[in-house]
Amino acid sequence: MSSWRTANAFLSSGRRTFQNLQQHHPHYHTAAATKIVGIGLLVVASSVIVPTVGIAAVHGAGFLPAGIAANSCGAIYQSYVCGGATTGLVSTLQSFGATAAYPAGVKIVSATVAAAGGFGLIRRKQSK
Repeated sequence: MSSWRTANAFLSSGRRTFQNLQQHHPHYHTAAATKIVGIGLLVVASSVIVPTVGIAAVHGAGFLPAGIAANSCGAIYQSYVCGGATTGLVSTLQSFGATAAYPAGVKIVSATVAAAGGFGLIRRKQSK
């Protein structure tokens, strides 16, 4: 729950700051500023989303914490291409797959919300 409160406080603080800037300095509130905030949200969100997708891809290829899954892409590659002598690629992917941990669910949800907000701000049409 603490992560939810921290994320909510961070977003609320950013919203208040943005509204304060808009109220006291309306000439600074431009489409460019809105897009910059949106890009910032996307960058922050990608720091959680990209590694999560990478871990899922490596696990999906068969490089799991318990070893290389039978009949997976990883097993087929090791069997047909490498034979008995594995290459650095197989060893690296297996090491990563065995030790990589998914971020907490709250972080994934927060990052997804931040990414959606970022896309929304980037695509937002400015009223004149």
